[in-house]
Amino acid sequence: MRLTEFDEEGGWAAQGNVDLALSDLGTVHFSGRKETAGFGALDQSLLARRNDDYTTLQVSMNMELGRFLPKKAKISAPFHYVWSNETSAPLYDPFNQDILLKETLNRAGNQSIRDSIKNVALTGRSIRSLGLNNVKINIKSKNPMPYDPAMSNAWPKLPL
Repeated sequence: MRLTEFDEEGGWAAQGNVDLALSDLGTVHFSGRKETAGFGALDQSLLARRNDDYTTLQVSMNMELGRFLPKKAKISAPFHYVWSNETSAPLYDPFNQDILLKETLNRAGNQSIRDSIKNVALTGRSIRSLGLNNVKINIKSKNPMPYDPAMSNAWPKLPL
């Protein structure tokens, strides 16, 4: 049995966002967030504060691909792309929850054991998605028919 006092080290957090407008082509949005172990509200108890290092990054883009084609084509193709990555690294070893993960990694015999411990301890997910929504061919005939290209505007959304 191990017993020590509370570690009252505070954590920190940061968040950033950048939006870029690319003339009439579209927009790009970058965002990121980082919270370290010990971060929490001033009125939270030590046990209620964050016990892991958390990082999230996201990039999203909206573009009008029809702008890259000749005006004669009269095609409208809105393109949407999102990439998101989220990772969490715990402060404590998930198997020995009173020992810091850093200490467990330092005591590991070799690099392959350290990599195995990290693989189990670290959690994360990555999401990518792209879509062409509401693609239109804006060619209109004198006598509109149901089979005219201007009458359809469906296109699949593709998760990756």
